[in-house]
Amino acid sequence: MFESPDVFCQCTTHSTVSLQVSQLVNKAFLDLATIAVHLEQTRLDEIVYENSEFLQHYLYLEEQGVYWLLCELHKLAFSASMQLDPAVRDSVERVQIHDVNSRAIRHVRDYLILRQLRAALYRIATQFA
Repeated sequence: MFESPDVFCQCTTHSTVSLQVSQLVNKAFLDLATIAVHLEQTRLDEIVYENSEFLQHYLYLEEQGVYWLLCELHKLAFSASMQLDPAVRDSVERVQIHDVNSRAIRHVRDYLILRQLRAALYRIATQFA
């Protein structure tokens, strides 16, 4: 007639794990989507200002790195019937990009974006391991 306490504990544990996974997916998606916006601007500035050999590297990071991971996270969320938090989309839409005329400042900005990408990838790799 009554469920055993073990069944209740398993359900509670399962929902807690699901919530944690959902939070990890949303955080990873937010980090990568925000970085994608900045990475795209970096690539566009390479076209406009630099015309350097780094253009192909930025394009590769975008297409084979960040966008691929975003697609994989989206597939994971969809297959697990998770909802991506609407605040993630809103946060990414609020990202503002400013035109940077100084070459030195662009290089520092590019370094910081790449460093942020590396940190996000490391965090994702350790959390999903």
